[in-house]
Amino acid sequence: MTALLAELNAQVHRDHPQVTLLEVRELDDPVVAHFPDSLGMQVTGYWRGY
Repeated sequence: MTALLAELNAQVHRDHPQVTLLEVRELDDPVVAHFPDSLGMQVTGYWRGY
């Protein structure tokens, strides 16, 4: 999963360098939650639905 998201991030960066935000809703999945750290990305906020 991390490799897929890493490639998505790279593709977006190549094709759309003006993009500065990539939103990922992890839904408490530990694999996806590890994704930002593994790419040197930073969590800038959390989304909550009630």
